[in-house]
Amino acid sequence: MRSLLQRYRSPVSMNYRRSCLVCGNSVREGKPHCTNHIEEMPYVQQVINRIDELKLEKEGNKKANILLTDAVNVLAFHGGACTIPRLSKDLSISVEVAIDIASELVIKRKATSFKTKRGIEGVGLV
Repeated sequence: MRSLLQRYRSPVSMNYRRSCLVCGNSVREGKPHCTNHIEEMPYVQQVINRIDELKLEKEGNKKANILLTDAVNVLAFHGGACTIPRLSKDLSISVEVAIDIASELVIKRKATSFKTKRGIEGVGLV
């Protein structure tokens, strides 16, 4: 009489052996890689890449939040308002990034935008 394990496993899969595509060690049930080289499988590489993307995205969000906090501190230092070029100079960033930061502050309703008499854009705390 066959055991339960033998009854539910295919005889082909139990005896079919193959070697790892990377190191040549034997593997069971026709797998292309051994446990030491499982990261070589395309699906596993996709999962690892997605995890790396999520980590970078999370780090990017942290850096953006730090820049927003620094921008609020700079605005507070200048009496609650300053021009975009002044903000970029104080934060040591490009004017384009300073415009993005100011826009984000306005979107989050932490600041309002304005123009000086000379037509230079600025941002002020709410």
